[in-house]
Amino acid sequence: MEADCIYKSPSNVARDSTTFSDSELRSYYAQDEICVLAVGWFYLFFGSLLFSLSSFGFLASYIMQSLAVCFISFCFFMVSFAYILLGWGMRYFDPWSRKPARFASIVMMFIFPVGTPTGIICFYLLKTRSHEDVFSQKYRSLLLADPAQEKYHATWVPIISGTLAGLILPTCFYFFHETLIQTMRSLI
Repeated sequence: MEADCIYKSPSNVARDSTTFSDSELRSYYAQDEICVLAVGWFYLFFGSLLFSLSSFGFLASYIMQSLAVCFISFCFFMVSFAYILLGWGMRYFDPWSRKPARFASIVMMFIFPVGTPTGIICFYLLKTRSHEDVFSQKYRSLLLADPAQEKYHATWVPIISGTLAGLILPTCFYFFHETLIQTMRSLI
């Protein structure tokens, strides 16, 4: 007999979660759990990406002797640590990360072009799918008791992918900047 998937839609919508058994609680908040994990994954990715890009910015500010580039790189550097910290908190359902993550999604909307649509999506997911019970101590203890939790929700994957993306983007720009400039001139 095949086990029921915990990520299916809950059958009852308005129930008191204090009367749930452990498996019912996991089943009831499974969609919220997935949404919080997805936002946490993206925050870790985005923070790592900003960290790598700000590192290149520091290098460029040193080469160009530009205080403005250094200041912008420092700002992105600090923002990257905030996103990595919030992503880590969201991935482990830390209660302190719930409200600042909503604020971070609003800030992300102003980081054009990637941050705008993803900030809107993250804000929507956190507004509609991050119920307070998912961040409770009882729910966290259920997650930590699940041996598959760390296997399927590894935090190093988004950090490595964000770092690689942050290393590849400036490298591609460096090697193809002449082609990009010629393309932009032909379009204008």
